Amino acid sequence: MKNLRVFAKPWFRVVGVSLVLGAALLAVVLNLPASAEPPDPPATPSGSEPAQVFVDTSGIAWDSPIKPASSAQGWTNIMTEDFEGTFPSSGWTLGEGGNGDYRWAKRNCRPHNGYYSAWGVGGGANGSSLQCGSQYPNSAFSYMIYGPFDLSNATQAELLFYRWNKTISPDRLLWGQSTDGSHFTGWQVTGDSGGWQYQSFDLAGVVGQSQVWIGFFLESDSATRDYEGAYVPMVRSNFLCIPKLDYTTSCGLCCKILS
Repeated sequence: MKNLRVFAKPWFRVVGVSLVLGAALLAVVLNLPASAEPPDPPATPSGSEPAQVFVDTSGIAWDSPIKPASSAQGWTNIMTEDFEGTFPSSGWTLGEGGNGDYRWAKRNCRPHNGYYSAWGVGGGANGSSLQCGSQYPNSAFSYMIYGPFDLSNATQAELLFYRWNKTISPDRLLWGQSTDGSHFTGWQVTGDSGGWQYQSFDLAGVVGQSQVWIGFFLESDSATRDYEGAYVPMVRSNFLCIPKLDYTTSCGLCCKILS
C-alpha cells in the first residue's frame, strides 16, 4: 500500500529489520490446567527499549472486532497462526511504506517449527524475488498487523512469540499494541539475538478495550547492512493467556474472560 505513510519518533524508530514471523499463533484457551502453561518468557527483552510507531491506516476498512464466545470462561483461544497454511489469513493486514515494495510474506527460509515462517521483507513486488539468506534492503519499512479483537471482558493480556533478529544498529525490529490500528506502543530490539528467543509483551494497557490491534514492524535506514534482519516464528497475544495444547506449536493470542 504505497499510499500509506509511516512515521516513527526518531528515538523510537524501528530501523532495518527483515522481520520474519513463522509459526505465529494467536489464541485464547478455555480452562486449561496449569501443566499446559509454557515456560514464562522474559517480559523485557534483553537490549530492548520502549518504542512507538505510527502507521497511516486510514484507508483500511477494518472488519468488526473478533470476539471470544460470550459463554467462554477462563482461558480462551482467540486465534492461531502457524504460517503453514494460507497466509495472510483472516485478521492480518500487511503493508509497506519504504523504498521499494518489500512486505511480510510466508517463506521457508528460517522456520522455527514446521516448514515456514513470515519474513518481513520476503514479499511484495521486490521482496518476493529475494533469495533465502539475502540481506534486508536499505530504507525499507514493512508491517504486519493483526486485529481488531475485543478485550473488553479480559482480565489480563499478553503477546507471546519467538523472535530471531540480526541487524546493524539502528536497524530494528519492533512489536506493539494499539487501540486505533495506527498508533502502536511497545518495544524494539536491534543487533544479534543469538538465535531464537521466546518473548512476552504485556498488553495491560489495552485490557478492557473493545478494539485492539497488535503489530510487528521493521524499518531500515540508508546505510550498509550485512544481515538477514529478523524472524518471528510464533505469535500469541493473550489476555491472561495459556497456549492451546502444545505451546511449542500453537497459541498466540490468548485471553481470560471474566467469570
